[in-house]
Amino acid sequence: MTNQLCERRATKGRLPLSARSPNEAAFWELIAELEREDRRVQEGTIMGGRCARVQGEFLALVDYKNSGLVVKLPRGRVAQLIEDGLGRPFAPAGKVFGEWVAIPTLDRRRWRSLLKESISFVAPDGAPAKRTKPS
Repeated sequence: MTNQLCERRATKGRLPLSARSPNEAAFWELIAELEREDRRVQEGTIMGGRCARVQGEFLALVDYKNSGLVVKLPRGRVAQLIEDGLGRPFAPAGKVFGEWVAIPTLDRRRWRSLLKESISFVAPDGAPAKRTKPS
């Protein structure tokens, strides 16, 4: 994908990456990379803003109320990241989301690794991400 196409897809008619915060620019560049690697990754919306999804299931968002990267991971991994001082609980409107963690510090390598972990958690082994109700 050319840089211009990547820029157009990453901004979807909004501010160019150069006018965005460093966190937003890094996040959407990483999502564009992951989209090229895994067609299930796509842009979506959540809580009135843009996010990344895997086959419709929430994957991650960036800078929701200055949170940095917010990514969906298993509860144990979320607890570990918080305990290690790398993450913070994600609690929009005061309700803690147990499978979401905010990573406030921009570190492209760490963010990419966590996004890959999240893809594996949300849609393991290429399985559809959508959850179905038990019959």
